[in-house]
Amino acid sequence: MTANKFIFYLDGSAKGSNIKFIWNKMYAIDNNVYCYANDSPHNNFSGVFVTPSENELTIDIKAKRHKTAKPACWYKESVDFEVAKMIHTKGGSAEPKELNFAIKGSLIINNEVFEICLGQGSYSGSVNNWHLCSMSIDADSNSKSGMLGGKYYLSQSGSNSFDIKCVSDMKACHDNDFILSIEGHEIEDLKFDLVDHSITSSQPFAGVCCSCDGGKGIITVKAGRKKSSAVAMWFNDQIDNNKSILGTLVQSELNGVIEKYVHKHTGLTVDMDKLSTRMIACSSIDKVPNELNFAVKGTLKCKVDGKYYTVENLLLSQGSFADLRNNWWLGSNQMYGASVSGLGGALCGKVTDDKKSSNLVIWSSFLNLSVNSISLHFIDIHDGSAVLLQDKIFDFEV
Repeated sequence: MTANKFIFYLDGSAKGSNIKFIWNKMYAIDNNVYCYANDSPHNNFSGVFVTPSENELTIDIKAKRHKTAKPACWYKESVDFEVAKMIHTKGGSAEPKELNFAIKGSLIINNEVFEICLGQGSYSGSVNNWHLCSMSIDADSNSKSGMLGGKYYLSQSGSNSFDIKCVSDMKACHDNDFILSIEGHEIEDLKFDLVDHSITSSQPFAGVCCSCDGGKGIITVKAGRKKSSAVAMWFNDQIDNNKSILGTLVQSELNGVIEKYVHKHTGLTVDMDKLSTRMIACSSIDKVPNELNFAVKGTLKCKVDGKYYTVENLLLSQGSFADLRNNWWLGSNQMYGASVSGLGGALCGKVTDDKKSSNLVIWSSFLNLSVNSISLHFIDIHDGSAVLLQDKIFDFEV
């Protein structure tokens, strides 16, 4: 039986940590899933052996190597097929189509328990690599490294190992605050349910949290600040410019509302056929971002005057302007509008209240040319015409 060794190396201030792995006796090989404690041993599998030593942990899986689809499917099922929960060593792809075998168990670091699935694949015909997934992992955009439980950072080290560092050893994980205020009203509660994210490789990401202070809501993205084209590509790819959000509202009417809105705040006459977009930015001369520090996607829920308003599939990202100041981008498939280079933009989108009633809104960066303010205006629809309700304004600022 072949020895297949995978190694966790402790690095930085993680050195000296107590690290263990407890196999739960479940494994997948060939075309089935087995329990080592109950089933007869498989001819091609004879067990998992764990060897701890100073600042490393070796997991030796005694099994023959033959790629099939079942172990890969079982591996991906353990995290509901979420790519953001999968990382891998050198070579291969984030979502393996075939694996030689896979096992499940508990990775324990200083008494913190993380349920993981570990599998072996291969690439370039003969080189074996490893895949690791867990609901506690937040993978980087390259899927070769990621956060574990918000406290540890795993990065590939060759084809059969991961280095484990403490987040505190890495480059600064900033609190990037996105503050929501509503003129004349207080925000009573604010939530951002994170669906997905992207961040520059090797930068820390510790999630998104919300709080309220002085009637304002604060969305805090805990992440490093280093821009890359990979994050911008991810942000841009989330937006489908061919998807319609209009429903019963006629396209020409919506164009007219946006054109009038842009003209009011810039004095410019815009051609929606040339300027239409689904994303806007503060203080940017670009129509789409070329580099970003990080991007998050999720559902925003805001409680005002006892009523919740929901914005689904909202994308928020941070870049930098002239390499001097960090600015923000906002977009969604459920938005449509215009962007004027150097001046900002306006997007029309939907919010839904707690009675499931939809409201059209204008998101605008024209009202404030700073790097940190975007305003939201409700639109009232009567007999096919759209009218801005100036007495309801949401201000987003950093």
